[in-house]
Amino acid sequence: MTTPDLVIASGRTYRPVSVVALTATNQLYGRGCLLGGWSVKETTGAAPGTVQLFAGADNRDQLVADINLLAAESVRDLAPGDGILCDGGVAAVVTAGSVTVIVWIAEP
Repeated sequence: MTTPDLVIASGRTYRPVSVVALTATNQLYGRGCLLGGWSVKETTGAAPGTVQLFAGADNRDQLVADINLLAAESVRDLAPGDGILCDGGVAAVVTAGSVTVIVWIAEP
């Protein structure tokens, strides 16, 4: 199965990286990139979910997004400008619930 690329007006091509039913810390992308946006959905339908996105390998790096969801809620956001520069990659840390995370990544 292939997933279409997302082309932003700046001319950069962003590719999706996804993790289904994430419940802990997971490095989504392991090298320097631009984070163009994200889509997050609470997957249980029964409990709220909280996920934080970090510019790096884990929660010791720079926090770039803090997302709180109600049960079965989802959110889609674009980063400002050309995206958020994440020198060490992108990590997702779920602090409550279970979520599906999709981040849109481009080469810097």
